[in-house]
Amino acid sequence: MDIETIRRIMLARHLFELGNTALRSSNDLYLFAAVNLLQDAVEAFLIAVADHVGAKIDHRTEFDKYFVFMALRVVEWVEVDVFKGLATCRSVS
Repeated sequence: MDIETIRRIMLARHLFELGNTALRSSNDLYLFAAVNLLQDAVEAFLIAVADHVGAKIDHRTEFDKYFVFMALRVVEWVEVDVFKGLATCRSVS
């Protein structure tokens, strides 16, 4: 895992902790901020995962499309692993 991915995960965790702290408040303003912080934490985490798997996500990608692009990359990995496994089985037998 590269350093940029680790930094994004650390950012996601920090935003999550800030949001979690804000949730404990009875002030409506803090609760509004908590929702924004938690959403930013999820987005930062998903961007880190997308970078790690090599999904093509840019600044215009809609939030719900993150999962689609990441799933496509993971499916590509699985297909490659399956074909490598089949090739290994065929060469051994």
